Amino acid sequence: MTPKAGPPKATPNGAACALATPIPSIRARAATVPDFAIPSPEVSEAIIDQFMATKRKATVILVLDVSGSMQGEPINTATRATAAFLDRLDPRDRVGVLMFSDKVNEVSAVQEVSVIGERAQSQVLGLIADGGTNMNGAVCRATEIIDEQMQPDREAGENRLYGIVLLSDGEDTAGEVSETRMFQTCLRTGTEGEGARVFAIAFGNGADQEVLQRLTQETQGTLFTATPASIDAAYLKISAEQ
Repeated sequence: MTPKAGPPKATPNGAACALATPIPSIRARAATVPDFAIPSPEVSEAIIDQFMATKRKATVILVLDVSGSMQGEPINTATRATAAFLDRLDPRDRVGVLMFSDKVNEVSAVQEVSVIGERAQSQVLGLIADGGTNMNGAVCRATEIIDEQMQPDREAGENRLYGIVLLSDGEDTAGEVSETRMFQTCLRTGTEGEGARVFAIAFGNGADQEVLQRLTQETQGTLFTATPASIDAAYLKISAEQ
């Protein structure tokens, strides 16, 4: 015989309340939740395309020291690592390459990696070290190029990252641009977005780490110290920040 339900139980304040409805077990509830559907290949491809479309693209100027002190294994190691860095950039990023010794010379004008990538790698691998060190002049020229790129980007409403990757193994010896002028007139310092961030690689013990440190601090960049054995790792970290 089924027992009859009793009267509602009284609460401490005298009000009656109905018996609580039993809560289904976790196993019972889990059984009612449909499995997550695996996206079709078409949907997956669309998701990836959307991610790539919204990822901020970068404009990068590589500035390479090819002074006489880089002769031999240092220049060979540095150019191989630079070529590998170029290969890691997104095809839609833009890249330009400068080299400096006594003078500053353009190796490759700024273009999309998809257009210039392989040719720029070949040009970098063919660089020869000789002469003095016009590092300050090279930094100023790189910032000029960035400014030339930023203006049309802003007019087109394009939101890009801008970076200068500077590799040097010594102090400025050319004296074409003073250190004071470089900091006061060439660089846009402050928050990200006002100018290019400088990522400096101090290559070997002779690099002017004090100046390179100041360059990176004032542009919200990063200083890396590298030897022939660790330069690839430095470039890899820079790639992750672009």
